[in-house]
Amino acid sequence: MIPNYRHIIDRAGIALMDDPSLTITLRGYTAPFGTAEGRTELSLARAKVCAEYLKKQYGIPESRMKIEHYGAEKTPEFKDASWESYRCVELLLNSN
Repeated sequence: MIPNYRHIIDRAGIALMDDPSLTITLRGYTAPFGTAEGRTELSLARAKVCAEYLKKQYGIPESRMKIEHYGAEKTPEFKDASWESYRCVELLLNSN
C-alpha cells in the first residue's frame, strides 16, 4: 500500500466504522504487463491487502467487504494516461 494514498482507505475505514449499514467493494487491478494468470493473482492480492488493513485497523468484518479482481481485463474508472493508475484498488462504499 502506497503511503501517499493510505488516507483514502483510512477515510473509508472510518466511514465503515461509523455506519454499520455500509459495506465496501474492493476492486483490484493491474497494468497490462506479464501473464494473464499473474495479473489476476496480483489484482486479487492487492484487494486482499486492503481488506486485511480494514479488518486489522478498523475492525471491519469480512462479511461487510466484497473483493473483486480484474487483472488488466477491465480498467479502473478513474484511470489516467500513466500505467500507475492501473496498479490500484478501487474502494466503493455501498449503502444497504
